[in-house]
Amino acid sequence: MRTGLAVVHPDRVQPNRIPPPVLVARMVVDGRPTNLRHGEPALRVAPGHRRMEVEYTALTFVAPENVQFQHRLEGWDDAWIDAGARRSASYSRLPAGRYVFRVTACNNAGVWNENGAVVSFVVTPFLWQTWWFRIGAGTLVVGALAWGIRLHERRKVRQQVQFLERQHAVERERARIARDIHDELGAGLTQISLLADLGLSSTADTEQKQTSFSKIGFRARAAAGALDEIVWAANPRNDNLARLADYLCQLADDCFESSPVRCRKEVPMGLPPVPVGAELRHHLALTVKEALTNALKHSGAQTVRLRLAWNPPGLLITVEDDGAGFELGEETARGNGLRNQAARMREIGGTVDIKSAPGQGTQVTLRVSMPPG
Repeated sequence: MRTGLAVVHPDRVQPNRIPPPVLVARMVVDGRPTNLRHGEPALRVAPGHRRMEVEYTALTFVAPENVQFQHRLEGWDDAWIDAGARRSASYSRLPAGRYVFRVTACNNAGVWNENGAVVSFVVTPFLWQTWWFRIGAGTLVVGALAWGIRLHERRKVRQQVQFLERQHAVERERARIARDIHDELGAGLTQISLLADLGLSSTADTEQKQTSFSKIGFRARAAAGALDEIVWAANPRNDNLARLADYLCQLADDCFESSPVRCRKEVPMGLPPVPVGAELRHHLALTVKEALTNALKHSGAQTVRLRLAWNPPGLLITVEDDGAGFELGEETARGNGLRNQAARMREIGGTVDIKSAPGQGTQVTLRVSMPPG
C-alpha cells in the first residue's frame, strides 16, 4: 500500500459467530422521553397520544454498519417486520391495551440474536373505555329503559283511569239529567195532566175549575223553571266561574222577585274563567237555591245577602239573612232541608257551615275547591 505493507493470511480469517447484544435505548411519546427501566412493571402510556417511537441499537464493533434488525409489536403487528439498518420503530394512536415490543439483530455474518430485547407497556383506556364504566353505562341504560317503560305504563294506566273517570262522569251526568227530568218534569207534568182532567170534569164546579187551572199554570211555570235549570247545568258553555256567578244572581232575583224581602248580591268584578264542571254547578245551584228558599219561607227577614268570594282554588258562597234565626238542633223538625244541603256539598267535596241563633238571623256558608283543569 502507499505507506506500508498489508499481509493477509486467509487461513487465519474466522467468521464472526457472536450475535450482537440488542438494547432498547428509549421510548418517546409525543416528543417526550419516557422513564424506561428494564425489568420493572410495564410502562403506562396515557390515552390520546398521537405518536410513539421506540429507539433500539445493537452493541458490536465488528462492521456495525452491517447490522440488520427485525422488530415486532405483539398486540399490533401480525408478523416480524424487517427494519434493515433502521434503529427505530414508530406507531400512531395505539388503542388501549397491553403490548410487548420485541427487537432482534444479526451481525455482519448474519448471526441473529435469538433473545433480542423486550419492552412491555400498557396504553391506558379513556374513561368511557374502562370495563367498569361500560358496566355502569350499561346498567344505567337498562335502568333508564326500565324506568321509561315504567313511566310509559304508568302514563297508559293514568290515561285509562282518566278515560274511565271521564266516562263515569258522563254516565253520572246522564243519570243525573235523567233523574232530574223524571223528578222535576215528570212529576210536574203528571200533576198538570191530573189537574187538567179535574178541570175538564163535568162534575167540577166553576170554582174547582179555576183552582185547577190556576194550579196548572203554577206547575207549568215550575216545570219550565226546572227545565231551564236542567238545560243550564247540561250546557258546556256554562262551565266557568263567571257563568256560575251570573246564574246564582239570577236565581236570587227570581226567588225574591215577588216578595217584600230585599236581596243584595255581592259578587267580585272580573271573575277569572275558571272551569266549573256540570256536576259541581248543578249541586252548587241547588244548594244555593235551597238556602235562598229557606230564607224566604222561614226566616221572616227583611234583607237577604248573597255573597261570592273567589280565593284560588276555593270558592266561598254565603247566604245570610237578618231574620228570626233558630236553634241549630231544630233543623230536622223545621223541615228546612239543611241535611240536603250538607249531602249535596259532600257530593262535590265541599262543606256547608250554618250559623244561627234565635233573633240573630241565619248564615249559610258553602266552601268548595275548584282545581284547575
